[in-house]
Amino acid sequence: VCIDVLDDDGIEVFVPNKMDRIIAHLKKCTHFTGQTTPEKREKVFNLSNNEQSSSYDTMSTSSQSSTQKGIVRSTSFSPLDNYSPEASELFDFLNPLIKLSDHQTLSGPTLEVAVSEYNRGMLKALQKDSIGVTLMFDGWTNINNKQLIGTMLVTSVRKPYIWKATDISIERESYTKVIEKTEEMIDELKK
Repeated sequence: VCIDVLDDDGIEVFVPNKMDRIIAHLKKCTHFTGQTTPEKREKVFNLSNNEQSSSYDTMSTSSQSSTQKGIVRSTSFSPLDNYSPEASELFDFLNPLIKLSDHQTLSGPTLEVAVSEYNRGMLKALQKDSIGVTLMFDGWTNINNKQLIGTMLVTSVRKPYIWKATDISIERESYTKVIEKTEEMIDELKK
């Protein structure tokens, strides 16, 4: 509803991905109030009351934090089409024309377009930076036991851009080879 009213020229709208936060936003949203009937509003506001409480609700803050991290890690590659019925109903109500995508849809052409747009924006920002950029490195081993070196660029106004990760498994034993890879990255940046 906010997007319909504010259009592309309005303020940037952040749409939270948690149902309780969406409902809290809708309770305060004048656009939503103006375009819906009291019955529809009541139906949406009651969606959060339909959820059953779990033992998770009684956890301490520190255990909630570690549990949330564990859940995020364990579900990072699971399909996105396993939405709860309440969440699906809420999204259908908010905009019946939107179909929630699964991970296969998002990983194909959609991901390629998003990455190319991100790269274009990054290049523009880096070229506009008159002071210069900082090149930062971090190394790690992935689940396939490959040695990777990640590269991040930071502008003079401290805006970070993740650039790339390079496999240095073969070169990791020799620091001179790693230096050569680093020099190749710097040369690539200069282009």
